[in-house]
Amino acid sequence: GSFLAASLAFQVIPVTPASATVIYARTLKEMAKSADAIVVGAVRDRVSQYGRDEHGTRIYTFTRIAIERSLKGKRLDEVMVRQWGGTVGDVTMKVPGNAEFAVRERVVLFLRSGQSGVFHLPNLAASKFSIRFEGQKTFLVRDLAGITFASQSRDTGFRLLDDRLPSSKLTWEEFFKEIAEEVTK
Repeated sequence: GSFLAASLAFQVIPVTPASATVIYARTLKEMAKSADAIVVGAVRDRVSQYGRDEHGTRIYTFTRIAIERSLKGKRLDEVMVRQWGGTVGDVTMKVPGNAEFAVRERVVLFLRSGQSGVFHLPNLAASKFSIRFEGQKTFLVRDLAGITFASQSRDTGFRLLDDRLPSSKLTWEEFFKEIAEEVTK
């Protein structure tokens, strides 16, 4: 009797899983190949608003990026990046793994084009590198919080990866070496 009661008590203890968005792990070369544009720029501004799509009404955040250099795709002066989530009034919609942007932040983005000239980040925060300076070196840094990476193959099927996460900090040289075949010279 007491074993069954202890067993049942154990089963009803609530467990809250960590929030994460699962995306397929992609190399920088794969990301560069599938991107419509790769740009270096600075965040001008951000605005969140309600919008409708085939799934209903939701909050979107639009981030305007002033382009300093186009590495792939058409030369543009600026791009607008749309993401699910944001805050409108006292309502907040969070999407784990979304890229966070700060006004005046310098970034490198892998973009896919969408409707009306608006772009999106196909690999969420993995599509965004922040430009950081440490001494004389320039680094590209990704914040991969909220993302779980997965792979799929005929041999192993679908599986979550915890052993081979993409690099979250690269030098300019390492970055360009990885994407060299896909960018404009």
